[in-house]
Amino acid sequence: MKIIFIIVSIILSALFAFWREAIAERDDVGYFQWPVLIVTFIYALMAIFIYMIPSILAEQRQHRNLTAIVILNLFLGWTFLGWVGALIWAIIRPATQTDK
Repeated sequence: MKIIFIIVSIILSALFAFWREAIAERDDVGYFQWPVLIVTFIYALMAIFIYMIPSILAEQRQHRNLTAIVILNLFLGWTFLGWVGALIWAIIRPATQTDK
């Protein structure tokens, strides 16, 4: 779970820096920009949460392949197939010694 929080923190820091620069470059800072910024920030948080669902599920289920699922989710999750693959892998119960 620590890995997920670190990744989300890095992404949010980059987004905040981008928004701060975008607002600073404008000469006519209007009243509408802060609500738009807040709504965009909320949407970004929701998108990050949805994107990381396979990793969160794997961590909650204490999946033995957590690291591999997180890596798959990070690097191929942007493709729908990679995200679904990570989700299915996170949901599948890992085999134990008694199952063999």
